[in-house]
Amino acid sequence: MPVRSLCLGIALIVLLCGSAPLCGSASAQVFRAKQDWIASWVFQGQTEADFQKQLHFDYAMRVKMIDRLCELDEEQRSKLNLAGDADVTRFFRDVAKIRKKVDALELDGNQRDEINQVWEIVSPLQVKTNEGLFTDKSLFQRVMRSVLSEEQQDLYAAELQRNQRRRCRALTRINVAEIERSMPLLSEQREKLLELLDSQELPKTMNKHMEGYAGYLKLVKLKKANKKALAELLDEKQLKVVDQYCDLYQGWVRD
Repeated sequence: MPVRSLCLGIALIVLLCGSAPLCGSASAQVFRAKQDWIASWVFQGQTEADFQKQLHFDYAMRVKMIDRLCELDEEQRSKLNLAGDADVTRFFRDVAKIRKKVDALELDGNQRDEINQVWEIVSPLQVKTNEGLFTDKSLFQRVMRSVLSEEQQDLYAAELQRNQRRRCRALTRINVAEIERSMPLLSEQREKLLELLDSQELPKTMNKHMEGYAGYLKLVKLKKANKKALAELLDEKQLKVVDQYCDLYQGWVRD
């Protein structure tokens, strides 16, 4: 009986030891299967289906806005919708290619190295979504320039600029409120600073992703264009805080 128990014990140890790596490997595979880097980095946490719906909604709203401003005919409206749909289709074709590349990676179990490998492959898609799918290089924009008259294009461009100014004006006030956590302002200082920031044009390199930082970018431009006005408005400690924010965002302003 003791011999039999010993044999059973040894067999159990061998079985457990032999199966441990397999369990660990399976666990890692399950973890990787659950981790959708594209959803996290590109779709902003949405599912692929929801993000696709959002993109279709985006270009549909653009067409409606252009139609409201320019009174499009049916042919113009149809061509713009087809172009927007083609841009979305092409984007998700790229997504499918990137997914295949990620799935083909030979991951070695080092999480940091794996994340770096995945990032190198996925980051171009994130850049594209940050800039916006319907930029000047998109089929939508090319078709729009070909089907709209010069007058219609001017109306649309002017409306885009007005919308962007309104958004960035509101965002500038949010940014200044954030700055005030480190640099409290008197009400007179705040009003004057906002007036100075509103007088600054947005950077020519401004894209969709950068709009949330409009106030900081305008602060960089203000410091370059009118440092004297800031010196007259703020005290020494406040100017140091301004310098810190400008150092942080000056690389984003190239004009």
